[in-house]
Amino acid sequence: MQPNLSVPENDIKSNAAMLSGALANAMGLYNKTRNVQWEISGKSFVELHDVFENQYKALELAVNEVAKRINKLGTPSPSTMQEYLALNALKESREKSKPSKEMIEQLMNEHDAEGVALRENIKKCGDSPDDLCHIDLLNGLLIWHDMTALTIRKHLS
Repeated sequence: MQPNLSVPENDIKSNAAMLSGALANAMGLYNKTRNVQWEISGKSFVELHDVFENQYKALELAVNEVAKRINKLGTPSPSTMQEYLALNALKESREKSKPSKEMIEQLMNEHDAEGVALRENIKKCGDSPDDLCHIDLLNGLLIWHDMTALTIRKHLS
């Protein structure tokens, strides 16, 4: 049964596609953050281990909110690794073969890249009440990614 959103079908499809991309990117960052947390080493290990644990837990919550919003549009959310990889705009990498600083820099760059993508998606939204909900959701993600990148940048400086 489709929800009554009083939003044109084309808008529903484009919004669901946009949110599906954001979901896939968040899942990619979730996985990368877990990998970095597992693989970092050095003097700041305990501190960074805890920081990255908090970050992947926040991504877990964000993924859930985006998936629920996609479902609210009457569209199934991506839920398999194959779907995430197909939709993910972030580059896959193997963290295990890199020094800790390089892994952390790459993670920071991924948060910056996701901020750019979210800004572009926010610009594409209209001003219908449903679009305002998407803007609010995307803006929350944008603020979080920007602050996460800043936190990592400050650690690296």
